[in-house]
Amino acid sequence: MKWIAYASDESGRMEVYAQPLPPTGEHRLSRNGGHAPQRRSDGKELYFLSPDTTMMVVSIDTARGFAAGIPQVCSRSAGSRSAPVTSTP
Repeated sequence: MKWIAYASDESGRMEVYAQPLPPTGEHRLSRNGGHAPQRRSDGKELYFLSPDTTMMVVSIDTARGFAAGIPQVCSRSAGSRSAPVTSTP
């Protein structure tokens, strides 16, 4: 299944969304704002930056339609004042 990820401010702040192609409805992937979405090369995860530049990761499952997991902290970006944090996908 093909899908597209994008950031939009339709909710009043920038959030990350994904939409299967052909369109069957959008899915908001970020929970507290987000921008700069990037898919993993195999399409099974999507990375994005939260408003405080924390890198987030969310799992994507397209085996039976389109399903997204709960965003998790992946790491802190280089510009962050916090120490790096990692999680196992």
